[in-house]
Amino acid sequence: MYWPIGIPNYFSRSKVSRKEVEKTSNVEGEPIIDLQTSRTSHIFVTITVTTVNVWQTKPTVLLATATRSEQSIESYGQNHAVLIRSDGLVVVIQTKNGYLITYSIAFDPNTRVYQIILQASSAARRRSAEGFRKFNSVETDYGVGDGSGLQDVNLRFQMAVKAGRNISKCVAADEEVIIATRDPSAIQCIKWIPDKTHDSKTSQIALLSDFSWWDGNNYIVDMVYDKPMGLYVWADNNGKAYAVQRSRPKKGDSAGVAALSFTGYCFHKPDRAEDRALEVAVNARFSLIAVGCVDACVKIYTAKDYLGNIPPSHELNLPVSIDASGSITFISHTPDGYAVLVGYEKGWAIWSVFGKLGANTFSSGQSVSNHIWINGMSAAFWAGGGSELFMLDCTGQHICSMNIARASITTCFSMANISQCLLQTTDSLMIQSVNNEVHNNPIDGTVSTWQTCQLPKNYLAHQWPIKCSVISPCGKYMAAAGKRGLVHYSRLSGRWKIFDDFNDENEFTIKGGMCWYRHILVAAVECQGRYQVSSDHYE
Repeated sequence: MYWPIGIPNYFSRSKVSRKEVEKTSNVEGEPIIDLQTSRTSHIFVTITVTTVNVWQTKPTVLLATATRSEQSIESYGQNHAVLIRSDGLVVVIQTKNGYLITYSIAFDPNTRVYQIILQASSAARRRSAEGFRKFNSVETDYGVGDGSGLQDVNLRFQMAVKAGRNISKCVAADEEVIIATRDPSAIQCIKWIPDKTHDSKTSQIALLSDFSWWDGNNYIVDMVYDKPMGLYVWADNNGKAYAVQRSRPKKGDSAGVAALSFTGYCFHKPDRAEDRALEVAVNARFSLIAVGCVDACVKIYTAKDYLGNIPPSHELNLPVSIDASGSITFISHTPDGYAVLVGYEKGWAIWSVFGKLGANTFSSGQSVSNHIWINGMSAAFWAGGGSELFMLDCTGQHICSMNIARASITTCFSMANISQCLLQTTDSLMIQSVNNEVHNNPIDGTVSTWQTCQLPKNYLAHQWPIKCSVISPCGKYMAAAGKRGLVHYSRLSGRWKIFDDFNDENEFTIKGGMCWYRHILVAAVECQGRYQVSSDHYE
């Protein structure tokens, strides 16, 4: 259901022009060691050992940079990992000396970093096949997602908190930062915004040995938190994986150690050294937990309830050995949960939700290829609702942006989307053509069976990403919807129908999906705080 298309774009760390940063050779040549994105993926943050960079996802542009001074490096240590709050307004840097450095991100909606000047044509323009808006026609020259411009971002230092030198893993929740330490083996929570009744320097902490369900003096090596399920997944140094929930404090408990409690269950117990857990991830859409093991195998478990009923479901195995793939570096599910990306030291692979291997880099002749996107990746995240994939290479010098084509059934469940093969990309719709010549010559690779319908640029400029798409049962009409409004297309005339007035387009958003009844498009929308069913037809 997910497949990469086109040639990836690269954003080189060494080629970024930053006049606001001190022009020192060591800063310009530092590799990226980690990256994280907000929940909506509208921005992402990268770090080197001395700098913090804030990027806009679409268009991909560096917006702000903060460089730490030599005194700060000596006092707190070099940058080690980065966390970002789900709303994208707070960034936390974990240092090698056990400190958490907090930065605030402030957006100015009325100010732009760069001024984009587009020259409007003086000649009258006829209504094109992609549609032409009567108002603001100059915006037809914008690219995908360029309509919002490049926002002005203020990255400001807030505070530094001593969390412990032996930090093994940090996770950003909505209200607090959760920290796991090795010595002592403990779990600690520090709030983003301190309580009014407590000192901002205090935090809640609990020893793992105090939990009856925890195995001895082991410590946490990997930890994830999933908000929709309200579930934590911990992996210890012995390779066991636990499903954990935060316990509510009992009445009479004071703030501090007594108020912090977790209940958990060990669902992954390795029988061999190769089965030890290294990476964990949660798929909330299908209630699945992925456990990446030492032997590069990913074991999938089904979370049926919160009482410890988590049986194994299936495994994800590569067609190559661990010597060819290397160890697992990360596991990332798509936002809709229909696919999972697994990164390795020497490549990556995408599986469907229940184990069908899709795209992978282990059958493309890596030994003779110099393409960066085929080699191993150390971190990645999904953008545009799963239509784009951003990956950081193992050298830390390049960020690769790759377009992904996905089946429309993953965005809008309808019978027509099941029977018709419609693919949705970041800027187009792809439909498989029914051509007798193609069917009579199936071996001829020069004849394409796919028809690509480019979405209108003036719609993508403001409404990217595309959230859902649908095709009619007869295959003659298609429709797509982004953040606001919608567009639909006739394969007979080859024309898109869009709103002439930009304000009319912004009045509603698709909430409950779309479907075609003959030539009439029916959509479940939200308009001015009310849910409605609207219809439109193609003339």
